[in-house]
Amino acid sequence: MREYDKDFKEEAIKLSCEIGPTAAAEKLGIPVTTLYTWRKNAKRDLHGENPKKDIQLYITSLSAEEADSRALLEIIRGQWSIENSLLSLV
Repeated sequence: MREYDKDFKEEAIKLSCEIGPTAAAEKLGIPVTTLYTWRKNAKRDLHGENPKKDIQLYITSLSAEEADSRALLEIIRGQWSIENSLLSLV
């Protein structure tokens, strides 16, 4: 079984995103299943083994002193209640 270095794998993944996994595998002379495995592993490495956190960023006009965790939570919950009420109308 042939060993591939990290740089080759990264370039193969980039190429597969540009031209598709099948075309990239053919161009590089590697099995497409190998490329799919590298892509899956790269995604898992990027997001962790079992991603359970969803990081969300919010913009607020509150000052740093006013933007404590309770105030931000109240604003976010208020926004979600508005969105949820709109979804129930659909």
